Amino acid sequence: MAALSFLWSLIISIVVVVEFDMISFSKSEPLSELVTRLCREDKVGDEATYLKNYDRILDTMDRQMAMEGYGTGQMGKPPERLYVFSQCMGDLNGGECMECYNGIKQLMSSCFPASGGRVFYNGCFIRAENYNFFNHTVEPDDIKRCSDGMDPRQEFVETGRKEIEELVKVTTENGGFGTVNKKTSDVSFYGMAMCWKTLSAKMCKACLENAANTSSACLPSTEGRVLNSGCSFRYADYDFGNKPSVRRTRELVLTITTYVLVALAISLFVVMVSIYVGKAVYNRRSKSKSKAKGARMEYLPPSKKGMNFLEFNYSTLQKATEHFNDAHKLGQGGFGEVFKGTLHDGREIAIKRLFASGKNQTEEIYNEIDIISSAQHKNLVRFLGCCFTDTNSFLVYEFLVNKSLDRIIFGKPYIW
Repeated sequence: MAALSFLWSLIISIVVVVEFDMISFSKSEPLSELVTRLCREDKVGDEATYLKNYDRILDTMDRQMAMEGYGTGQMGKPPERLYVFSQCMGDLNGGECMECYNGIKQLMSSCFPASGGRVFYNGCFIRAENYNFFNHTVEPDDIKRCSDGMDPRQEFVETGRKEIEELVKVTTENGGFGTVNKKTSDVSFYGMAMCWKTLSAKMCKACLENAANTSSACLPSTEGRVLNSGCSFRYADYDFGNKPSVRRTRELVLTITTYVLVALAISLFVVMVSIYVGKAVYNRRSKSKSKAKGARMEYLPPSKKGMNFLEFNYSTLQKATEHFNDAHKLGQGGFGEVFKGTLHDGREIAIKRLFASGKNQTEEIYNEIDIISSAQHKNLVRFLGCCFTDTNSFLVYEFLVNKSLDRIIFGKPYIW
């Protein structure tokens, strides 16, 4: 039990340490955390067809998302023709992208029967409309969010404006995804921007410039986020990105932890099985010893092996007397009691159970048996055999029904 307690304590300790490490590793925000969900007010006429088209489009987009990190699709006839687009942020790996996408596509479907909507997670985006929006950069219902937290220092505001401008340049030159970070003793500023893959380079730049101007208007707020039709733009005074080094460390910790927990689980299983098997073997041996102690017969001394009688099994005598049932008892004296028994072949016997036991008593009884078995006379009850256990000694005779002695000797009734 001490070993089991130790293993359980070790497993719990590892889980607690891993949870602590995961919290410390992941300053980056949850990828599937909802930023905003916008559903249009107008509704489609044929909701069932609209949903069916959405599901069919997703079947195609699932493969695109897994391979490219973004996907588009369109299906149906106006006014129920549906256009869908989804894309993951550029700092996600394939597994993280699919995890985010699988969650966001389900949330998007909850907008229907609305004609369309947008859903933003920290790690991905999806949009569905009954018109083609793939090349749109800016629309009236684009989203701007500025935090309530403020840093009114001039250093922060100036750094923010410079980094926002730099973020537009980096993102444009980097194919539509870029990050910036500026950390000094006084100021920390981080930014991330991404254009949707359906835009051309020119459209991407136009969308980013619009988002940059909108974001700059958030300063001196410590956080700002702009979600345009064609791009995403964000800044903060802390590092919110899903850093590859953090991700690799997290994956490594999870892998090692999994192996350790599996090994401990197997060890725990082996220990439990060993304890169970050991206990079963011990109980079985104890039971066998107990049974043997109560029912086994003592060995015959070498000098007695040639005697002309049987050595009965204890179980045979038990069956013959129905486990020495009192109904079969013929009498009892100071040294023992006599039972009537019937063997399996139908022969009736008389069994004398002596209370004396042990090796010395057994030797004395054998001496008596030697005398009884040697005496041969037609009027003597014939001695058949014996049986010895650790607690009792048994003498077995031929059963003779109680009668007058003259009937036994002469075979005629005695006339008084």
